[in-house]
Amino acid sequence: MDDIPTARYFEEPRYEWWQAIAEGNTYGWSKEALLRLGRDSVIGRYYPYWSVGRLCFSRWTKYPYSYDCPCVVGGGNDFRLWDAKGEEIAAGDLETVVAELKVRLAKMLPPSNEA
Repeated sequence: MDDIPTARYFEEPRYEWWQAIAEGNTYGWSKEALLRLGRDSVIGRYYPYWSVGRLCFSRWTKYPYSYDCPCVVGGGNDFRLWDAKGEEIAAGDLETVVAELKVRLAKMLPPSNEA
């Protein structure tokens, strides 16, 4: 991650991103669940985007995304958390997967403002 010396970091979550992603096709996620993630002090700092039905996160707000953050796939009570390499690292209900997601994102560099 240190190979991106020009990255700038957010200090506040960007809730408007989450409001936008909760509109339209949410791939089985409830709008309330997405907005709750957006209000989270750790998860809400990362830029969310949909990719092939997965809820992905990026430290960068513009394409190309950082592609180093975990992704979540699923709906209802069956969610899976994958690392950036596509390996499953957690499975279970939303609360279980979100808890692990939060731990992993908290260990990463703060999200950057620009690519």
